[in-house]
Amino acid sequence: MREQRNAAAGESQQEEPADEHPPRVAVRPAAQRGEESGHEASGSDATGFRYVFVSNTGVYRIRSCIVIPTRTPRLDTECESRDAVTDAASGTRSRENTRVRLLDAAFDVFADVGLDAASVEAVCERAGFTRGAFYSNFESKDELFLELMTTVSDRKLATITERVKRVTGGEGEPATPAEVVQNLVDASLDTRQGVLLMSEIRIRAMRDERMAAAYRQWGEGMTRRVADLVNDLVSSYGLTLRMPALGFAQTMLELWENTSVAAVIAGLDDAAARDLISTRTQELAAAVVEGFTGPAAGR
Repeated sequence: MREQRNAAAGESQQEEPADEHPPRVAVRPAAQRGEESGHEASGSDATGFRYVFVSNTGVYRIRSCIVIPTRTPRLDTECESRDAVTDAASGTRSRENTRVRLLDAAFDVFADVGLDAASVEAVCERAGFTRGAFYSNFESKDELFLELMTTVSDRKLATITERVKRVTGGEGEPATPAEVVQNLVDASLDTRQGVLLMSEIRIRAMRDERMAAAYRQWGEGMTRRVADLVNDLVSSYGLTLRMPALGFAQTMLELWENTSVAAVIAGLDDAAARDLISTRTQELAAAVVEGFTGPAAGR
């Protein structure tokens, strides 16, 4: 008897040979096998899969079965799956690139001829795409216009934020408040095309209630984000505002907007426009921020 038990134990301790190609495991819903889980069973079907129904546990109710392929998977099937993922990612990047090129083209076309005169064909021709590419990304010219407005403002605010971080948090002696303001102005300056585009947006907002609602929402969001930046700067330099940060941010944005338009109308070049906007911004800061000293005061 002892020898029989030892022999049985030796047989149970022998490991099964490793499968050179371990099967993949899939899950088949209970609906496909026509019964609820709760009883162990096994079998195979015409697809070449061996399946095992798994009983419910005390914690989770199992409503599936384990499906194990009885045939060795084909290598080309595995590669097709990876290729499908790669193709999907490539398609997403291609779509994003198409949208960016259409937005860049729309920036130039809208600034050159205005929204009403600009056509979808003109935008597509400038971007090098067909009308099909346009309408697979935007439902209408107005939708493109609204997204362009948001994209331009987001890019500008990102540039302003990055510039401020660089001059206030970099190595060496920190910038003075006046130098920070100058960097704000430099980062916020629009090209002539940019000024024309924003003017076109405001004109359309005055004529179209839907555009007006979008413009108000955009303006409020932009003002809040600039106000947050102002609060951070005031706190960092130990300064005090004579008015709420939100009101100061709105006043500053309106000053930049109006002065930029005046510079274009006056035919000023970029350098002259920069000096004009800088002077007016420094004057506003001196009036609103206690402890602020302009460029003339130096360090």
